[in-house]
Amino acid sequence: MKKILGVCTCLFILASCAGAYLPSGNIEYLGGHSSVRDTPVNPSNALSFPSFTSVSELRLNILADDRKMFNLETRGRYDFIARQSSGFLDQAYVNFRLSDMFTLKAGRQRISFGTGYLWNPVNDLDIEKDIYNPDKYTEGVDALKLGFDLTDKVSEPLGVYLEIVPPVVKSWKTDPEYSKIGLQFYALHQNIECGFAASHKRNENSYDSTLLGIYGSLDIQGIIAGSEVSYSKSPGRVYFTKYGTAQRDGHALKGTLSLNKRVSEKSFVIVEYFHNGAGLDKDEFDDMTELLENDYDTYAPVVIDSLKPGYASRNYFFAAISLEASDFWAVSLNTMSNLDRYGSFFYPQLSWTKINDLTLTLEAIFNVSSGAESEFSLLPYGSAVFLRTQYYF
Repeated sequence: MKKILGVCTCLFILASCAGAYLPSGNIEYLGGHSSVRDTPVNPSNALSFPSFTSVSELRLNILADDRKMFNLETRGRYDFIARQSSGFLDQAYVNFRLSDMFTLKAGRQRISFGTGYLWNPVNDLDIEKDIYNPDKYTEGVDALKLGFDLTDKVSEPLGVYLEIVPPVVKSWKTDPEYSKIGLQFYALHQNIECGFAASHKRNENSYDSTLLGIYGSLDIQGIIAGSEVSYSKSPGRVYFTKYGTAQRDGHALKGTLSLNKRVSEKSFVIVEYFHNGAGLDKDEFDDMTELLENDYDTYAPVVIDSLKPGYASRNYFFAAISLEASDFWAVSLNTMSNLDRYGSFFYPQLSWTKINDLTLTLEAIFNVSSGAESEFSLLPYGSAVFLRTQYYF
C-alpha cells in the first residue's frame, strides 16, 4: 500500500508539471449480505467466507490537459469486515507522439483491442474482465506500446501496434527474455472493422506460448455484430482424471459472437456467445467433482482455480440489458449461462441519480443451477444483496 501511494505521489507531481487539472474520481461504499452455502468446494464454510460485506473505496483519476499525454487511475480500498486495506494502480502511463505516425505509451495501461464485450479471446495481454462487472475493476498491465498510425495518411483508422509486457515474477537478469510480445493490425472502413492479433512468450523449461487471432465487426443500422476467433498454444494445462490431476499441452480454439445495440450511455442491449476450447469437458468436470469429494484437502486449491465462472466449461452465453427509465432511474440486468452444464447468474441493478454527483444502486446476485453440477452450484455464495453508494467529484 505504501509503495502504491508513493508511486501515485510521484506521478501526481509529474502530472502537475505536465499541466494536469485537479483529480476527478469517486468515493464509494458497498454494504450487503450474502447467503453462504455448503457446497463441495466450501463444506461447512471451510473457506471462511463472510456473510456480510462492508467495503469503502476511493478512486482517483488524473489526466493531462489534452487527455492523452498522461493518465493516472488509482484505487484505495478498506474492508471493514476483514479490517484490511489495499491499493490498486489501475493505470499510470505517459503517452508520447514521436512523429506524425509514431506513438509511444509507457507504463501501466489497458491494451484494449478486439470486439468482445465480456470475453476477448484474441487478447491475452490484458487481465481478464470481472465476470459480474465487465466495465469495473479493470486493472491494467505494465507495458511498452509502440504505435504506427496511418490514419492521417489514408483518412480512415488504420494502424499497427507492438507491445512488450515484462514478466511479473522473474529474476531481474532474465526479465526481458521472458517478456510477452504482442502485435496487432487494425483497420476501419465505413461500417466494417477488422483486425489481426498475435502474441508470443518464451517459457522457462517448456515450449513457448503463442496466440494467433482475427476479429471484426459490422455496423448494421446501429446494431453492431462482432466476432473474434483465436488459436493458442500454452504449456502445462491442468486437467482432471479419475485418478488425480495431470498436465498436458494446452492447444485451444476460442471464439465469440456478439450483438450490441446502444441507444444511450445507460440504455443498451448486449448479447454474446463464447466458445472456450480450454474449458473442462463433461468427463473432466465429473472427475474433478469426484476427486474433490474423495480428498478435499488435496484437490480443493486446484479445483477453486479451475472454477472461474465464464471459463470453467466450453460454451457460455452472456446478456446485458440496461434501460434509462427516467431522468433519475435506471435499471439493468446482467446474466450469464453455462450451456454445457446448466447454471447461471442473474445480476439485477436499480440506480437512482436525482441528487447531483450522487448515485445509489441496489444490486442483487443470484447463482442458480440445475441438477448437474456447474461452477454456479459449487460457488460458496448462493445469493447476495448490496447497496452501493457513490459520490463523484
